[in-house]
Amino acid sequence: MFWLALSEVQLPVMLPGEQELVRDRGVGLYDGDERTDFDKGDLTLTTHRLLWVEQAAPRRALALPLEAVSHVMAKGGFLTSSPKVHAFLFPPRSSAPGSGPVMHSTHHHLRFSFRKSDSDAVAAFAQRITRAIAAKEWVPKPTKPNEAALRQSAGTSLGRPRRRLGPA
Repeated sequence: MFWLALSEVQLPVMLPGEQELVRDRGVGLYDGDERTDFDKGDLTLTTHRLLWVEQAAPRRALALPLEAVSHVMAKGGFLTSSPKVHAFLFPPRSSAPGSGPVMHSTHHHLRFSFRKSDSDAVAAFAQRITRAIAAKEWVPKPTKPNEAALRQSAGTSLGRPRRRLGPA
């Protein structure tokens, strides 16, 4: 996860083309199976990232690019355990500092503990993450060339073929 910039009104700064899909409150973070001090925050799924923003001031904020997540798995809560989503990470692309989703963790997954939601809501959140990963909205889409320009360069007009000049 990387530090996330917040706007002047303490909201996450979104990337170009990024849209919010779903948000849940009261979510804690685990680094692998180890509890962290990132205990109570809002977890937001966007088309590009998972964003965690602390509820109390001073607000800390983290971002996990969806392209770093191989898959997720929901696990229901039991008795005093809250339901969780496990996000399994791809290995870092290189050994260069800052190249992986976590710069100092030895774990290959993160856990998000949903303290204010039931197991069904957490399972639905995990399904939304899976769909967002499959959609790959962070990948730039090729732009379609202007069809009229293509036709003109191919020697035809928009409605009818051009008249040939000279002998047939």
